[in-house]
Amino acid sequence: MNRLRPVVLPLGLLLLAAAVLFGALRPRAPAAWLRVEAPPHALVGQMLTVRVVLSEPAPDVWLVVDLHAMSTRREPLGFLSSSAPQRVARTTRAYTFEVPVVAADDLGSVQAIVFLSRSGRWEDRLCAAATVAIPVGSKETTDRLEPIPAYDPAEAVASLPAASPALRVSIAALWLLGGLALCWTQIRPPAHEAGFTDPARRRFPWLALACAAAAVWELSNAETSLANHARAVAFDHRLYYERHSVQEWITIAVVMGTVALAAIRLRPSPAGRGPLPAALWLYAGISLTSLLSLHELDRLLAVSVLSVPLVQVAKLSTALAGFVVAVREAGRCRRPLRGRFDPEG
Repeated sequence: MNRLRPVVLPLGLLLLAAAVLFGALRPRAPAAWLRVEAPPHALVGQMLTVRVVLSEPAPDVWLVVDLHAMSTRREPLGFLSSSAPQRVARTTRAYTFEVPVVAADDLGSVQAIVFLSRSGRWEDRLCAAATVAIPVGSKETTDRLEPIPAYDPAEAVASLPAASPALRVSIAALWLLGGLALCWTQIRPPAHEAGFTDPARRRFPWLALACAAAAVWELSNAETSLANHARAVAFDHRLYYERHSVQEWITIAVVMGTVALAAIRLRPSPAGRGPLPAALWLYAGISLTSLLSLHELDRLLAVSVLSVPLVQVAKLSTALAGFVVAVREAGRCRRPLRGRFDPEG
């Protein structure tokens, strides 16, 4: 049993991470009542062509296409524009809409909301579907229509809101204070340690540097900037949808690798293991997962906990844990160790 104990925690955390990934990345069934086609990207000031093909005729109702906007930081901007409703005929299944892409501050993408309604109004809808995001590009739009996934609104992928500046500053401050606590043991070594070297303190400069790097990363909001740049490159090269499978595999590797490394670091040892390295690994993994911006996982990370996105709650928790452990480790190294020779005794 004692031999199995060191592997119980890593194995348990890996199984938990695998269960979360399975739930978040499970295949989502598209809306069965329609098929949607649209250009690979939209352009501000032009009309966006949206073609809707109904699976079954639905006579005596209206078909409507609205556009909702999303910022470059993946924040929802709400309703953007709408098309003229079209009456559904008994013998016609395909309908083409021209929807204006209206200018909006920090507009990054649009989402088509398609619904059937008795009156043409959203309040009287019979069914609805939301497409994945259609990027707003800088190049001329094309007349080529491509199939794009559309899901029931309950299955629509939530956007990942950006963290508030105050929350970013709080997370960075916790990492910075933790690093300063470790540096203090190097600048002012305890007088009782003359002639002795605590093995645990040898790794403090590296841990303090890692804490400072985490603070700079959080303050710079690099996740949003790098994710926006990667998304823009994918837009320009028309790889926005094709990159999904690569994103999925990289995200799985990052999550599982982070959990495995954090679990290994939780095993007590003076050689680079312990709760603080584990907290740093978890923070790095959370940040990288957010940077990869896999839509299905964004839906989980965007869940609100006391009005704060889950991803920021996780990052704040790791920073707080890292700060507490750093202060505790610094205090422990400044206390005399039992069994040491006291030169003045």
